[in-house]
Amino acid sequence: MKYLLPLAFLSLFAFTSCDDCADVNCLNSGTCISGACECPTGFSGTSCEIEDVCLSGAVSCNNGGTCDNGECDCGEWYDGEACDEKVLDRYDGTYSGSYTCNSVYQVGTANFKEISEFDDEMVITEGSGRIYYAEFDDKESFDIPSQEINEPLGGSVDVSGSGDITSSTVNFAVTYNYGSQGSSTVYCIFSGTK
Repeated sequence: MKYLLPLAFLSLFAFTSCDDCADVNCLNSGTCISGACECPTGFSGTSCEIEDVCLSGAVSCNNGGTCDNGECDCGEWYDGEACDEKVLDRYDGTYSGSYTCNSVYQVGTANFKEISEFDDEMVITEGSGRIYYAEFDDKESFDIPSQEINEPLGGSVDVSGSGDITSSTVNFAVTYNYGSQGSSTVYCIFSGTK
């Protein structure tokens, strides 16, 4: 009987002091298993103290942007912290300036309006009433692909050209080819500011 009492005391001590997680503090909803923290997605470290904001969802990138090192890497046509600013939105508006057409100078306007269903196209409306579209090659340069448009006073004309734009200035060259009217061509350069 004298050996039984210390043995019972030791076995009681062994069962109550072997909790591997007693002194482990897991942060960010981590769970202690066998003395080590198992961290939820987006967290790592001994105590789940290191957050990878790209994996935890703390950084959200829109419009096809991807999270890299805690920041959004936006696609070609979007900017901003969360890739929620459409690049072409900054160009919307009317630019006042001048047209120089076949060496004749005249004051005029060009209105740029985003085409909502396309990320890389805008409609250009000249002060004269001509309307055509431009396709952007990158964030600041565009082409005016060859297209037939209606003339404000009747008839039609083929237009084509190219240009560059910022949020406050635009410069472009456009050619009007009147094929049905004796193949005359008018070449214009527009330069304007918002």
